[in-house]
Amino acid sequence: MNDESKNKVSFEIAGKPAVLRVVESLKKCGVAKFVVVVGSKSESVMKALSDVEGIMYAFQPTQAGTGNAAMCGLKLLNDFEIEGPVLTVMGDKLIDKSVFQKLIDSFYETQSDISLITQPSDFNSSGGKIVVSDGKVKCIVEHMDLLLLKVCEAIRAGMSAESALDAMNLTQKQFDKISAMLSKLGDGAKDHYIQINGVRYSAEEITASTMVNCATYLHKRSAINGSINKLSSHNAQSEIYFTDTIAEVSKNGTVSYVKVDERELIQTFNTVEELNAINEFYKGESIDE
Repeated sequence: MNDESKNKVSFEIAGKPAVLRVVESLKKCGVAKFVVVVGSKSESVMKALSDVEGIMYAFQPTQAGTGNAAMCGLKLLNDFEIEGPVLTVMGDKLIDKSVFQKLIDSFYETQSDISLITQPSDFNSSGGKIVVSDGKVKCIVEHMDLLLLKVCEAIRAGMSAESALDAMNLTQKQFDKISAMLSKLGDGAKDHYIQINGVRYSAEEITASTMVNCATYLHKRSAINGSINKLSSHNAQSEIYFTDTIAEVSKNGTVSYVKVDERELIQTFNTVEELNAINEFYKGESIDE
């Protein structure tokens, strides 16, 4: 964001910090207790939420992935014996309260172990792919892992690593991460594959998915407690992915989803330009009603 003074979630959208808008939307849907996981530039996040009741803070010492952040928050909930389902959301996604309400309603109506929000794949080319088989959600494959799989499949087909990387049209960040993982894999790169719950998926099968993850989930407490401690960082980014809880829950539980086809109902930003575009979109409109 080219601004080292505050955390990304503290940037304002239509006059209010993004994280405050998230909390206010959830409050309107009946959520009363919040655990906000903070780390880098935590003071700016706490300042943005200083006037909000019902918030506790959990500190994440190192940014080791979304799963690690969720572990920090869940530990606080468990330590204080706070009961009930757990809603896990991002602080930088502007999600209409109607979407949150649909997620909550779906969770209770279907009695799922976890419900999540999805969007069409063409809304977010770098979103985690939702893999569905026999009408059931099986897992989420993060974009970087899909890219790594594509490179490794090309190597297995006879291409050199250099040619495979060049053919992918990667960003510099993606190139650096995948190159580092290929170095780690060494000669094993040609044998790399993605296997989840005993099923091996090709890059073509994953790419064919029509839905991407929106990083918004509602878990039963038993489901999240049973799945989150089984997560590992053995992936393309060497991070602990919260999305891996989906594969764990899907083994013996039920995963449902709410598909949101209206692009404007879920917006996020990673650059100043994207933040300005969101502000422009909401100019003159109320997003508090």
